[in-house]
Amino acid sequence: LGCAIMAKDGKYRYVCKDGPVFPGDEIF
Repeated sequence: LGCAIMAKDGKYRYVCKDGPVFPGDEIF
């Protein structure tokens, strides 16, 4: 989907490009 973000703390957040993307997150 291109909206799955993995935070560097290991927790998953589901946001899209226009959503909140924090430093250290990776888009899968």
